[in-house]
Amino acid sequence: MKVMIIDSATEARRQIRMSIGAIPCEVCESASAEDAIQQCDRFQPDCLTIGLRLAGMSGFSAMRVLRALCPTARMIVVAEMDSVPVRRLARAAGASHFVPREDLRALAGHLRDIDRHSASRRAPQVPQ
Repeated sequence: MKVMIIDSATEARRQIRMSIGAIPCEVCESASAEDAIQQCDRFQPDCLTIGLRLAGMSGFSAMRVLRALCPTARMIVVAEMDSVPVRRLARAAGASHFVPREDLRALAGHLRDIDRHSASRRAPQVPQ
């Protein structure tokens, strides 16, 4: 599985990487939405973790662009702001999951679910 971590804060990217360390995956990091957009086509992530407070383009705007570039990738918002309106906006922008930054343990579980789902789609079909 390929995971792209998008967050403007170096420490946040480090914490996310540590929280998913037990999951076998290839990781690519981006410090801005613009960088993530450039890398998306080349890296072809299965999943993107994205912060909402990015330098330049907002996380919500970035999600819409990334959804168009990587339509099969699942997006998980990892954010400090946690409220019903923020979660609704994240879903509307294409997020499949929302993880509050203080609960990164939940992130690993979501990635495992996404990996299982992706693996079942990649599994060869057995002729009957």
